[in-house]
Amino acid sequence: MGSFSFEKSDKGQLIIQTDKGHYYPGEVATGTVYIKVNESIKCNSISLRVTGKEKISTHEKKLTPAKDNASVFLDETHQLHHVHDGSIEAGDYAFPFEFKLDDNLQPSFKLRDGHPVMAKIVYAFKACLDVNGSWSEDLRSRQEIVILPTPVKPSTDKESRPGRELRASGRNSAEEVYLNVQMAKAEYAQGEPVSVLFQFRNDSSVKVRNASVRMMQQLTLVNQTKLSCVKEIFSRPGEDVTPGSKYEQEMIVELDPFVEVTVVGNLIQCHYWIELNFDVLLAPNVVENHEAKFLFDLIGHPPTGQWGPTTDALFGHDFDLLVMALDRAAGVALWSDRAVQMSGICAADIR
Repeated sequence: MGSFSFEKSDKGQLIIQTDKGHYYPGEVATGTVYIKVNESIKCNSISLRVTGKEKISTHEKKLTPAKDNASVFLDETHQLHHVHDGSIEAGDYAFPFEFKLDDNLQPSFKLRDGHPVMAKIVYAFKACLDVNGSWSEDLRSRQEIVILPTPVKPSTDKESRPGRELRASGRNSAEEVYLNVQMAKAEYAQGEPVSVLFQFRNDSSVKVRNASVRMMQQLTLVNQTKLSCVKEIFSRPGEDVTPGSKYEQEMIVELDPFVEVTVVGNLIQCHYWIELNFDVLLAPNVVENHEAKFLFDLIGHPPTGQWGPTTDALFGHDFDLLVMALDRAAGVALWSDRAVQMSGICAADIR
């Protein structure tokens, strides 16, 4: 499987094809830059640039320039081929490449539409003809890739799963109010149902009020100023628990498939946690509040669809066959004056 981007000009066409549309930190990304040159083009080399950055942009008014803040944490340029005579002649070319991703990359991120700011973490391969250290306008292309967080190994031990106990005393130390919340695993993907086990026991002679569980998100953006927003994603309504009662309940929370993923960047931070809370009524006018919380991670999901040209088209280096296969697979007209970029968190897959 893989992904691709395509760019066309009067001088020729250029395709960046990668073996996958998504990667994990530490993996090796491999691919090929395909170039069809219609007429001789002056250049010194064929170069590939790998970038990763987080960016925040705001528009106070539609007619005013955007106020941007960016943090670049990956920017490397590698020469795929040196052109000895100063020009690349008409013909079809294929330049394979591979790139080792850093072990500590933040996952790809995009703030959903509807916010007053734009915030994203983006990774991309950029291929171009290099002319005396500058990138030629004749042929260039850009292919975004998705970085997913390193998956956490599922645990079968209930004690190691994320959760939190909250205990409180009643009128004396022999009386106990107990609330336990536990999740089935440490991380969930966008749109995946979240299983939360809620256990409550009131072994006291006092009444407990507003026993509740909430799932929260905190989004922090650093632009000209620091903006932090806390939002409730899900809540179990608070209820009163009489002395001597106990119960257990499993709650299933349906996550939005486009909800933001957990990231800890320089400019963008997004966290999720489960919050426990209840009040103990010790006397008619004496209420003691108890609360606790624990974090969990929300991750992006890898692509599930498969479509694209066969490996014969890719490795046969028949450029026209390759482009025709991409055209049929995408179901769109690739022969345009702009690059084709796939929508969604994951790039298009090619088998």
